[in-house]
Formats: sequence, structure tokens, C-alpha cells
Amino acid sequence: MSLIPREGRFYCKPLPYEASHGSIRFSVQPIGINTLSSKMEELFKAAGISMTDCNISNHSGKVTCCTTLFNAGFTDSTVKSRSGHRSLALDTYKRQLETLQENVSKALQPPSVNKYIKQENDLSVPKNFRNESENKENDDNTMTTNMPNSINRVVIIKNGKRYCLEI
Repeated sequence: MSLIPREGRFYCKPLPYEASHGSIRFSVQPIGINTLSSKMEELFKAAGISMTDCNISNHSGKVTCCTTLFNAGFTDSTVKSRSGHRSLALDTYKRQLETLQENVSKALQPPSVNKYIKQENDLSVPKNFRNESENKENDDNTMTTNMPNSINRVVIIKNGKRYCLEI
């Protein structure tokens, strides 16, 4: 990537080996649409991706490039300089990352009934946990809590370890 010219379009024509004095170099001239189209087909075939019933074109590569650059935090002008766009059509490529969409959904969820109860995915019960029927409520090492009937899981955190109890 560092060999691609810093200015101009992203898809630049590679210079012949002899003309570039034995190293990989790229021309400022962009690759033609037909050449790029055939390269896309070659890439998909080499990767073993079926193009049957798919609308994959050189434009798909441009969309992927622009979206990747936007999600990496590059400015509109930087993306435009690589893609060759001159208009506001570039905004259509600003597709949000899936993780960002998930975070937005989580943020918009209604708050839990009790803000101190946190739902956990790990519902395993520790091997050393036992249901004691003997009364140790007066013991200094015991904590007793009355739980409402609506609570089915309790999470206890002690010394950095998480214990999830199914009641």
C-alpha cells in the first residue's frame, strides 16, 4: 500500500518492471474500467468465490474501499482523493460498522427494572456452592438477602470472581 501514490485515485496502473527500475511502482493514471472489471473476476475466481447470482462489479470494490476508510476514521476529503469522487455521492458509502450498530441498539434498550441488577451470560454455578438448610444467619461471615419472587438469577462478585446463581 505504501507504494501506491499518495495523491490521486486508489486503483492506479502498475508500471512495467523495467520502467520502474526493478521495483514495484504505480502510475498516476488510473486503471481502465474494463481492466479493473476483469481483475475483479480474476480475484473472485482465485479466492474461490462464486459470482453466480451476484452483482459484483468494480464498483463493489470502490464501495468497500470507501466504507473501510470511513470506518477507519478518515475524512471525506481523504476518501475522495483515493476514490476519485467529486460530489456528495460519497455519503452513500458511509455505512456503519456492525458493532457500532449493536452498541446503538444496546444504548436504546429500556433500563432494567433495578439498575443494580446486571444480566450475565455466564449462568454456571460454582462447584463448591452448596444449598445450606441450617441456620447461620447470626454468623459474622454470612450475608442474608431476601429476594423477590421475580428474581431468578443472582450474581455475586467476590475477590474479582463472579458467581452466578440460578434460584
